[in-house]
Amino acid sequence: MAKSKGRSSCYEGMWIVAQNRMAELSDAIAFIRHTIERHGGEVIALRKWDERRFAFEMGKSKRGFYILTYFRCDPTGIAAIDREANLSELILRQMILKADHLSEDEMRVADAAGELEVEAKMRRERELERAASANEVTIKSADDDDDDRDTSDEEEEAEASA
Repeated sequence: MAKSKGRSSCYEGMWIVAQNRMAELSDAIAFIRHTIERHGGEVIALRKWDERRFAFEMGKSKRGFYILTYFRCDPTGIAAIDREANLSELILRQMILKADHLSEDEMRVADAAGELEVEAKMRRERELERAASANEVTIKSADDDDDDRDTSDEEEEAEASA
């Protein structure tokens, strides 16, 4: 990849994570950071923008979690970032625009990466709790079925001896 002569510009990126991948939100955040940094960028700000219902279904998803990033990057790295995001299973859609309308200080003020990390951790824990409770229900129903079989076996033996 040809590098430009040290020019870097500020960009604004909007990334959409599908609702059914919300348990992997921390992985999506790490992917966004890693992708930008791997292609010569520096993340200035990262924050949750919104969680919305789509106007139409995208990739079997009806809702999405929007992440807004501001970053500084060489213009030649943008195509590679875009391509990598398109190939990712974590990112449903993304859009990267030049952010000439904001100063770097205004971008830094928008940073809420800490809050986003807390939300990602909370969502993962909630998903683990749901999976554990679903597993308990499955185990309980299997135990109930075993109890029913034991009772019916005992009843059959009592009838046979009578």
